[in-house]
Amino acid sequence: MNNFYPSVGLQEAIPAASRAAGSTDINCATIDRKTSQAECIGLNLEMGAIVAGAVTSFKWQGCADGDDTSVAANWHDLAGTKIDIADDDDDGYFWSELRTPVYRYVRAVVERGTQNAAIRSALYVLGSTRQKLDFFGDDWEEHKVFLAPEAGTA
Repeated sequence: MNNFYPSVGLQEAIPAASRAAGSTDINCATIDRKTSQAECIGLNLEMGAIVAGAVTSFKWQGCADGDDTSVAANWHDLAGTKIDIADDDDDGYFWSELRTPVYRYVRAVVERGTQNAAIRSALYVLGSTRQKLDFFGDDWEEHKVFLAPEAGTA
C-alpha cells in the first residue's frame, strides 16, 4: 500500500506573532535540505487583509552549504520563483513548490511594501521519495492517521 504519510512533512513557515499586518518583508523559516531529507519543498501561503495599493509578493531564496545563514548577503534569489500578490487578493491562497533545489538551505520570503498586508498562515510542505520525514514539527498538538476506517462513531 502506498500512502503519503511516509513521504510528507509539515513545518510552520511564519510564526503567528510575525503574520500581523505590516509593510516589512518576512523571511520564512529556513529549511535545511540535508537534515530534513526534503527533495521538494512547497509553501502554502494564505493571505489576510491587503490594503489597496500594497505591493506584495513572495519568492524563494537559497544559501549554500557552509555559508552562514544569518548573513543576508549569503542568500540568493532563485530565478523565476517570484509570485506577485495583487492588492485585491485578500483572503487568497497561494502555492509555490521547489523541486530538487541546488542549495542546501532554502526559504521563502514574503515581500510587503507601501501598504499593510496580513498573512493568515504560512506552511511548508516537505516531500521525499526516499524516507519517512518528521511529519509534524514541535508545535503540533496531536496527529492521527486513519487507514480505511469503517462507518461508526467518530
